[in-house]
Order: sequence, then C-alpha cells, then structure tokens
Amino acid sequence: MGKTTIQNYLNSSRYPALERLDVIAKTADIDVAWLATGNDYQTSSSGKADYIKIPHFDVHASAGTGSELVESGINKNTVDIHPQTLLDQGLNPEGLLSMYVKGDSMEPSLFDGDMILVKKMITPFSILEGVYIFRVFNEIFIKRIQFNKYSAKLKVDSDNPFYDSYTITGNDLNDVEIIGEVICTIFSKVRRITRPTDESVSVN
Repeated sequence: MGKTTIQNYLNSSRYPALERLDVIAKTADIDVAWLATGNDYQTSSSGKADYIKIPHFDVHASAGTGSELVESGINKNTVDIHPQTLLDQGLNPEGLLSMYVKGDSMEPSLFDGDMILVKKMITPFSILEGVYIFRVFNEIFIKRIQFNKYSAKLKVDSDNPFYDSYTITGNDLNDVEIIGEVICTIFSKVRRITRPTDESVSVN
C-alpha cells in the first residue's frame, strides 16, 4: 500500500474498500468495526448474534458503462451489520440489501469497491430523485436520477463530470427496472449519500 494511499485515508479524502479495511485491521491488530466507524461497539458473549443480517447481491452496481447481471449470483449471501450503524442512519433493516460499486462515474460520492446499502423499491412511485440502482435489460447501474412518470422521462447523471448525462424516454422506459435507493456506504467510514438540494423534481 503506497504512502499516497495511506495519506488519503488519513485526511479522509478517500476511504478503503471492505477488503483493504480488513487487511489494515488485521495488520494493526485492531477491531474492524472501530476502524470503520470510530465507535467502540460492545458485543455480547454470543459474538455476532447481535448483528443484523442484510441480504447481499453478489453483483456489482456499475458506476460506469454498465455491469452485467449474473442471475445466479443474486441474493445468495448476507452481510452482518451492527444495529448501531442502522440506528445512526435512521434505517429500518426491512427492505435493505447490500452490493458493491464498480467504476468511477459516481466519484466523489461513491468509489470503486465501496459496499453500499440500498433500500429496495417496494411501493409504487411516480416521482424519484436521488442516487438509485436500476437495471436496463441484463445490466445494473448506479446513477443519480430524476424520474417523472407523468412526463415519461428518466434523466441519468453521473457525479463524475467526465461522464455525460442521458435521458431514457417513451417505450424505452419499459426496459428499466428501478431496484432501490442508495442510502450510504458501509464497512468503510459510513458516508450518507445526500439528496439534491432542490425540493421539486423537474425532468425537461
């Protein structure tokens, strides 16, 4: 691990992915939960019995040009989340799932290798605005979107200005499935994914 990478971690300009976080914790002989959050969690004698299991999608949400969906890899595993993490974010574990980010199009909000918590879409919706996971055919994307059912338009943006925005309209929307809203990162320093400041959603 290079000095620049370590310095980025120390000054909070970037955070380690789950695999690297685990390596750092083992090398330094410290608790990975403390390293990730700064909180000294107390566990019962049953170890992980107090943790909440969240379904994990063994696919990557692409913050780039698209990540192919592997149907056999969906929802086969779980991740253990401490209840305090969910409490800090005001989250109910029902309807949550986790998955990895692939690519750089959502930097600086999300980085390649980040694990994210996603709140699944359960109820019907007409208007959406925020960072969402969605599927087009057999590919999964993570993007900042604006959707208005009444104007039949889905505007797709990347936080990284290198990537162009685009709009999905009309019958092409039939090929889009909104999976859920990205809430925060986990197993790195927890970062809440903020919503846009505008209260109204307007897709022109």
